[in-house]
Amino acid sequence: AGEYVLTYSVTDSEGLTTSKERIIIVKEIETEAPESTVDFGVGEGIEWPSQVNAPYIDMVSWITTPGYTNNGAPNLVKIAQDTDVLFYNLGFIQATGGIDNGIINWGWGGHAVLSERDATNSQYLGIKQSIRELRELGGDVTISLGGLNGIAFWEVTQDVEILTNTYRELINGYGLTRLDLDIEGAAQNKAHNAANAKAIKKVQDETGVSIVLTLPVLPSGLTQVQLDVLEVYLAAGVDVEIVNVMTMCYGEGTLLPGENYGTASLRAIDNTKDQVQEYFKTYAGIELSDEEAYRKLGTTPSIGFEGSAHPVFTTEWAELVVNHAIERGIGMTSFWSMNRDAMLESNTGVSTQYEFTNIFKSFGAETGPAQNVAPVLKGITNVTLTVGDLFDPFAGVSASDKEDGDLTASIVLEGEVNTQLTGEYVLTYSVSDREGLTTTATRIITVKEKENKAPVISGVKDTTITLGEVFNVLDGVTAYDEEDGDLTSSIVVEGSVDSNVGGRYTLTYSVTDSKGLTTVVNVVITVKDPNADTFDLTKVYLAGDTVIFNGETYTAKWWVQGEYPNESAAWEKEVTQNEDGSITYEPGMIFNGGELVSYNGQLYRAKWWTNTTPGSDSSWELVSGNQNNDDGLDIPTYVAGTAYTQGQQVMYNQNVYEAKWWTNTLPGSDDSWKIISN
Repeated sequence: AGEYVLTYSVTDSEGLTTSKERIIIVKEIETEAPESTVDFGVGEGIEWPSQVNAPYIDMVSWITTPGYTNNGAPNLVKIAQDTDVLFYNLGFIQATGGIDNGIINWGWGGHAVLSERDATNSQYLGIKQSIRELRELGGDVTISLGGLNGIAFWEVTQDVEILTNTYRELINGYGLTRLDLDIEGAAQNKAHNAANAKAIKKVQDETGVSIVLTLPVLPSGLTQVQLDVLEVYLAAGVDVEIVNVMTMCYGEGTLLPGENYGTASLRAIDNTKDQVQEYFKTYAGIELSDEEAYRKLGTTPSIGFEGSAHPVFTTEWAELVVNHAIERGIGMTSFWSMNRDAMLESNTGVSTQYEFTNIFKSFGAETGPAQNVAPVLKGITNVTLTVGDLFDPFAGVSASDKEDGDLTASIVLEGEVNTQLTGEYVLTYSVSDREGLTTTATRIITVKEKENKAPVISGVKDTTITLGEVFNVLDGVTAYDEEDGDLTSSIVVEGSVDSNVGGRYTLTYSVTDSKGLTTVVNVVITVKDPNADTFDLTKVYLAGDTVIFNGETYTAKWWVQGEYPNESAAWEKEVTQNEDGSITYEPGMIFNGGELVSYNGQLYRAKWWTNTTPGSDSSWELVSGNQNNDDGLDIPTYVAGTAYTQGQQVMYNQNVYEAKWWTNTLPGSDDSWKIISN
């Protein structure tokens, strides 16, 4: 972007110069967030408490326990009613392969059928039913993207627009106020996450969604790999709500003497707090107090039996984790997974239903009454329209409130838009909750004149015609304009074609619409003499290609370049038959048995395949062409290989010879012949 000065000058033959300046201004492209109309029918999320217990639950695991299944998906309402836990992290949405319409194909558990592309799938309907009914109960969900297995979005592409489109669809479709990025394994690539962070920043600015980064951790804190991930999101300006560390699966080698997975999890939280303070200050320019830094943390152990490489995580260790979380005032507790603790799946480390939940749900219970939070308006973005476009000011606009839920129907609109008149229109949206707290947002709707489009000329193209062929420059040529209709009669043609003179002719077609917008098309008409030489010494010819050379037609026998047709065996001259059906002989020609050949006024027939001169050997038979001697008798043409006796006369090379004695030599080649006449 910027302002540029161009100076033009021209000087005549007497040195008089004229100069003129012009200013070129390059502006940044103004982009507007696309208006969202995506709605998956699961209701709207609410603002989450500043401290929350939100267990992870595997939404893809097939549930058969009576009362706990919605078409195979976990029944969140049943679990919430059992436990009074209203907030959940749902795992996991992942890429399923491919990108369509600028959006990554996604599905729960990486299954394409568990997505809006197969919206009638019964299990997918069960997932959406669970989300919708939990929200109706007053709870909410965040959806976790990524996970240990499967492919995360940012591994599929680093195109910021595609990533942004994908997140926008999920956030708006599921009505999310909170999004969890579970970044593990290969998905921790720094460069890939740097691109993803730009997309997350864009969609966060559009929707206000809270972002949770879920990362692996050691008792010593985040390794450099996880710190690099945290760095790129903070550096991109993402407002990271929670850094949720997976306090699990450490390995015995990471523990201090006398330490267990429970006490190691406490050390992991304290060490990560120091790192969060450092990285927020360095890469986000935010100085966090100890209290604020702890509030940025979440802890997620893996309860019960995780695998043979790790000890069973016990309820005693869970109590250590929760008590420490309460003492430090962290932002979130969670665990993997509610499927185990609700005994929806078998796990040797869980003996009683909800034995871990009963410990974890004490977190956040003593934080006191929540302060009333203002409603949130979504979808209030500036829009540019063209005169005549349809516009619904409420399309894609919604309102939600932490306490009151969906308030979309209560939105009040001030202002109107006339899409028949150009201009800028200001719309003001407001919504109030039951306690009178009001949120207001404005948007600008710009109505622009419809862009005048240039006329289109059809039926014109470079054409080759034959010498003498009739050619009309307007045959088949039409012009049409979206605004003015048929403009064929207004076509102007510059240039002409003389079809009686070979060469290349340029025609310029132009047509102008009622607003002065002109379309110009140049075409070349080639008038070709069919008998003119077409051979090009530099061109590559393939077997079967034909050319004209010195007025004769030749056909390439094989690939050839740079060889003249009349000199190269790669070319075969087109043979034209005489009226008597014979072919006029030329050196180098090949003949098959039975073919008639005219040579030196004589007519020969090839007895078999031959490439010799007619009459020069026994492969030829003279058909006609004998001449008369002075006595009026026929003089036969010499036949190679024939023996002649004394006194016999023959015609050879237009001369008459007589054998002096028995001979089988060529006439005139030795003393056995005497020339009679020529």
